[in-house]
Formats: sequence, C-alpha cells, structure tokens
Amino acid sequence: MKQSLLLLCFLLFSISHAIGQAEVTVTFRVDLNGIKTDGPVGIRGNLPPLAWDRTYPLQDPDGDRVYEGVVTVPGVSPESVLEYKFVYGDKQLSWELASGPNRLLVLNSDQIETPLARWNVATPIEVATLPKVSAEDLLADFRIAKKALLTLHPGLYRYRSEEEIDELFALFEEKMNRPLSYREAYLLYSEMLAQIRCGHTYANFWNQSGLIQEVVFNQTDKLPLTFRIVEGRMIVTHNLSGQQELESMPEIVAINGVPAAEILRNLQRYVKADGSNDAKRLADLNLYGLGPFESFDIYFPLLYPPVDGRYELDIESAEGRSAQLAVSAITRAERSRRLQGQHSDLPSTADDLWKLEFWDDGAAYLQLGTFVVFDLSFEWKDFLDDAFAQIRKRKSPKLVLDLRGNEGGQDEILLYLAKMLAKGPVSVVPRQDYVRYEQVSADLRPYLSTWTDDAYDLRGKVKKEANGLYRLQDSGEVQVKPSSKAYQGQVYLLVDAANSSATFYFAELAQRNALATLVGQPTGGSQKGMNGGVMFFVRLPHSRIEFDIPLIGAFSPELPDEGIRPDVEVFETVESLRAGVDPVLEKVRGR
Repeated sequence: MKQSLLLLCFLLFSISHAIGQAEVTVTFRVDLNGIKTDGPVGIRGNLPPLAWDRTYPLQDPDGDRVYEGVVTVPGVSPESVLEYKFVYGDKQLSWELASGPNRLLVLNSDQIETPLARWNVATPIEVATLPKVSAEDLLADFRIAKKALLTLHPGLYRYRSEEEIDELFALFEEKMNRPLSYREAYLLYSEMLAQIRCGHTYANFWNQSGLIQEVVFNQTDKLPLTFRIVEGRMIVTHNLSGQQELESMPEIVAINGVPAAEILRNLQRYVKADGSNDAKRLADLNLYGLGPFESFDIYFPLLYPPVDGRYELDIESAEGRSAQLAVSAITRAERSRRLQGQHSDLPSTADDLWKLEFWDDGAAYLQLGTFVVFDLSFEWKDFLDDAFAQIRKRKSPKLVLDLRGNEGGQDEILLYLAKMLAKGPVSVVPRQDYVRYEQVSADLRPYLSTWTDDAYDLRGKVKKEANGLYRLQDSGEVQVKPSSKAYQGQVYLLVDAANSSATFYFAELAQRNALATLVGQPTGGSQKGMNGGVMFFVRLPHSRIEFDIPLIGAFSPELPDEGIRPDVEVFETVESLRAGVDPVLEKVRGR
C-alpha cells in the first residue's frame, strides 16, 4: 500500500510539472509616498489577468500610500516570467520606469509575495535565477522562425545557396535542441540570422521584449570606456574607468587574455550586413557610448563575460609602453551618465546629429547623422528647406554634405536631397523588386506584426516568376526632377562603411548622376541587391526574442557584391585619431 501511495504521489508530481502549474497567486505592493498621483493606481503586465492595455487595480485601504493587490495568474509553467509595471491615472496614464525596463518576476512557486517596490525604482534581477527555456519550447520557436524565413524572406538565397541555408538551419536546430538561457538563445539567433547576410535581418535591439532587454542588454557587463577601430586596432577614445593608464588613447591589445583582433573577428559573425561587406560589420563594432544600443555592447559580453565583475586589459600606449590593468564592468546606462558628465559636447539626442554651419571660406557644411526622422524633435523637411535657403542666401560656393555614421532611415530624405542637388533629370539605378510570398499563411499570422495590414495579402499585386519569387508589378525605374531651388555649386558627399540602407542608395544615386564628389571610405550595403521596404516583426513566444524580416528584395545581378567606392578615398589612421584630426574633412577643406 505504501509503495502504491509513493507511486501515486510521484505520478501526480510528474503530471503537474508536465502540464504546468494550475495557477500562481502573487501579492504586489508599491510605495507611492512622495508621489503625487492623479487617478487610480494599478499594475499592467504581459500575462493574464494582467495586460498592457488595461489596468489591474491596486488598493490602499489604510491610507499609508502603500498600494497592494493580489493577482492570480492561471495556467503558467515553472518557466513563466511575468513582466509588469505600476501605473496610475485614468484618462491620462502615467507609467513608472517609462524609459526603462519592465519589472520581472519568475513564477516558480504557487504563492509569491514580491518585496515592497518603490515607484520608478527598478529592482535588479539576478540573471542566474531565471529558468532556462526548455528544448521543446526552443524547437517550437525555431520551427516558427524557420518557416517565416523560408516563406517570407525575399533575399534568403541572394548571398547563400539553398544548400547552405539548409545546412545553416540544420546546424542551429541541433544547437537549440537543449535547454538554453535567454542570453544563450539570443546569441544563437543573432549568429544564425547574421549568416543570411542581409543588413535588415537581425534580432532587432529596439524591438525586443522587456525580458530580453533586461537580461541581455541592461546587465553590469560593459567596458567602462569607448573605442574606435582604426587600421584594425582598438583605440580607447574616452576613459570612464578612473584608471589613469587609459587617459592617453592607448590601444587595447587583449581583453581577459584574448587578443583584440580575435575578439573583433569572432564578433563579426553576429553583426548584420549585406553580402560580403565586412567593412560594415567591423564599423558596427565601434563603441561610441551614444544612444541606447550598440552591437559591441550586446554581443561582446555574451561571448566574453566579465570575470568576477572585472575585465583584464592588456594595453599599449602611443609611445609603445605595455601595461596590464583591471577595470570594473558597468552598465551601459552608467557609462552614458559618466560620458555625458565628462564630455557634454558629445551628441545626446538625434537632434544633435543634424547641423548646418558655414566655414570661413564661405563653404556650407551640412551634417545629417541619421535619417530616422521620428527621433527628431523638429520637422526634417522644414530644417532642410531652411538650410538650403541659407545656403542660397549666402551664395556658398561649396557644400559639404556629411553622411558618415548614418546607416539610413526615411527614403523621402534621399529623394529630397537628390532634387536639391540635381542639375538635370536624375535616374535611380534600375532594380527589380521581388517578394517571396503571395499571402501569409494563417499559422504564421499570430507571430507577426507590421505597420500595414496590406502586407499580409499581396494577391493581385504580384506575379509569380520562374525564380520562385513574386515580382511586384508596380516596381520600375524612378525618375527624380531637379527643384527650381536646387543648389548649383560644388558638392562633396562624405561617406563611410556605416552607410548601408537609405544612405547607401543616396551615395549610389549621387555618384551615378554626378550630383556630388564622394569622399571617404567605401559604403556599407551591396550593389548586388539588398532587402528592405516593409518589415515583418517576428515574435517568438517561448524565448521572447523578436527578429526582423524585410519583405521586398531589390536585386541587380550584374552589379558587384560591394558597397559604393568613393571618388576620393581617404582613410583615418591611428595617428590622425590621436591627434584629433579628421582627414576626410581636411581633404575637402583643401588642407
């Protein structure tokens, strides 16, 4: 009888873990003392009964400004992670941690009482306490990702053969057939997607769930410095560690005993770029410390995490002296605070990347550091209308248009610039636009989102071709007519490897139509063909990872697999970087 009872208990335990917990009851408390609230206080989150679009109310029965409530989450597994934030207000909703990560709670017990939270004060989570994603769930996610890529991605076989893609999927399916942490899963997806060689296909930093952003991006595992990669060498540009040895822009020779050249070579396997344009991959690994995300900060700690919270650096000074030192890892947010505190002249918003100035010789210098115009606080067209009006009024004999560091964004800007620089009709390089599907399958729809519902059904808008793709029937050569107010002087366009989307196309258009003399380094992108236009955002339900699939492929089989080579090539050197000299600007200034 005793053996039967033990067997029954074992079976019940096994069944309960196989089908997941029936429910988890969580008690939340948040202290709002000192916070002036307007309207009811509550909580929003990702698992029912919580939701991001409605408030679950919290109460303060004794009036001590500590609001509390009990939430019962049904049907969760021991691997479930609740993401949530506290809110208050009715018609006008106020969110805590508005620009920060979600709060995280692992639902690994049937009764959980969270520590008392304070409004707008994040509670760090120990990554090691998070459950791993099971092999079963990872493989379910992988099947979704694989089908989405095979049925939707127009450039899947542009730079890789069908056999290579099949081998790629087989390799990563095997790697995901075991429990993985969220960090391990994110790294694997990043590596797999990068091997497709499409500059618009990656586990997009901006679109990740709060969970992934917190456990992958926001950890205390970043170098307390910034650097530039020049002549293949990693040169410190800003020292935020407090270590005097890093003040004079030394070269980082190794980190934790791994040569810097080996680190950069290995990291390039995870960085998105089109075709064989490794210059773009390397350029993306520069660490400026600006903005919310950079590739090095994300991939480096996943491959080479700090040891006991520290990194051991081997450095070499400009004079050739070698040294070893340890620096404490910090968060990106902390490094940004130190950087802005010590160097307030550095750009802190997208607005700072756009500027117009006039040099002593009368030349106009127009810097457009981003085409992602929704980040600007002003209307981009108004800015450019005013800029060209000032240039005309001053009768500037020369215009220097600086697009270095600008990956791309809004296509409308490149067409505007073409009209304002053209001295005759402008012809865009003819490319045929293709998609891989006619209608998105019903089983993929729950995992996809995009900004236009028209993208799900293209019937009547495409025609099947012999290459297995569908040709967009309204695609064709674009003609751009010059503006009556077009600039008539000499134009120099400054380019580099970052130019890989809309800025690649503008560099190509400017060179093809003699709108400007291109100066700098070869661009990113590939003349052979890139993918872009409308995007599908694929959200994997178990690993909580999102990745982007561009829907339109623009191909030119006869053109080379490389970026645009400038008319005048000028490269930075370690010596010019340390001297604070910009050799590209010096060239167009005639110095």
